[in-house]
Amino acid sequence: MRYVECTFIRLYADISTVRTLLATHDGFHVPRSTSRPTANPNNQDKVPTNTVFYVHGGGFCVHTATEKIVASEVIKLYSNCKFYLCDYPLCPQVSASQIFQHCLKQYEKVHASCDGNVVIMGDSAGGNIALSLKLHSQSTNSFVPKGCVLLSPWIDVHGTSPLASFSSNRSTDYMSAHFVKAFQSLTLSGSSGDVPTLEDILSRSSDLSDTLIVTGGGELMADENVALWLASGGSGGTCEIHVGDEAPHDFVMSRAFCKEGVFEEAWRVVATRCRVFFGDFEEEGGEEWVEVELDEGEGEEEESEEEEEEEEEPDEKGYEHVKRFVDEVLKRQKRKTATKKKAAKKMPTKTPTKTSTIKRRASSRKRATK
Repeated sequence: MRYVECTFIRLYADISTVRTLLATHDGFHVPRSTSRPTANPNNQDKVPTNTVFYVHGGGFCVHTATEKIVASEVIKLYSNCKFYLCDYPLCPQVSASQIFQHCLKQYEKVHASCDGNVVIMGDSAGGNIALSLKLHSQSTNSFVPKGCVLLSPWIDVHGTSPLASFSSNRSTDYMSAHFVKAFQSLTLSGSSGDVPTLEDILSRSSDLSDTLIVTGGGELMADENVALWLASGGSGGTCEIHVGDEAPHDFVMSRAFCKEGVFEEAWRVVATRCRVFFGDFEEEGGEEWVEVELDEGEGEEEESEEEEEEEEEPDEKGYEHVKRFVDEVLKRQKRKTATKKKAAKKMPTKTPTKTSTIKRRASSRKRATK
């Protein structure tokens, strides 16, 4: 198994240079000698302390090159970090639980050795693993990351969701239902009990915090991603969601997947959220970490539009059917929890009876007489 560390030094003006470096250097390592930027000369020798722990997608069954794309965009927008790629064994050769344990071991190793803050990031099936790592760390209160970024996470691996997007978005997503079901079959063969259902994940996500979900408005998995956001508190929680307009699954991997500006906007949101997670949003502020080809007037206009969108989001309009589904799931979970508590109370406790107490007293008297 490969375990790769990528150290990103500072900001590149030309993203194509970064992609060339990532494609030509084995192990995705960018040598310091070739990573001297022309911008920000005062920060050339600054050693990154923050860490992005990245889990690639691929339906749990194949290796993908998404880490190169994610890495290059992270460099472009926010490069003051280390980037760790966790490679893992694949289904059906191993079970889903073995994949999680492998990633958990690597994550804890990285977290323990990190001098700064850690953000977990993953796309598609990697987003599922990243979410599991986040929930596990929160439940055990150990190796808790500062934040989590889920890029089109595939969380309904069993395919039991009644949500509409899996059918309604078939014309807007390059992922076909047949393709998804093929991955489901490979992932679940021999390990279906190891893979949590969508309802299990939603019921565990009520305390999900400091998480950004990025999903395409036109992808098959859009509704399950929205359901995760709603289960964690929706607009009233600390979990946020960014929906790419009519974008397909994993649209953050290529501009060709979506309409003009949607790709760039999604990565600006990811970069902003990473800075907040890393705790240096106010420290360096300004424009050095984001490339924006707008004049001041257009920038103000864009900011006002973003503010309007943020005001509309809490209404959760258009997601009423998802909200009903999430409410039903959480109600069922509450009933199950209440039933378990009642059953625990009814279980007889082992208390000494009168007969056993008398026998013990009698035996103690005999010993005293002897």
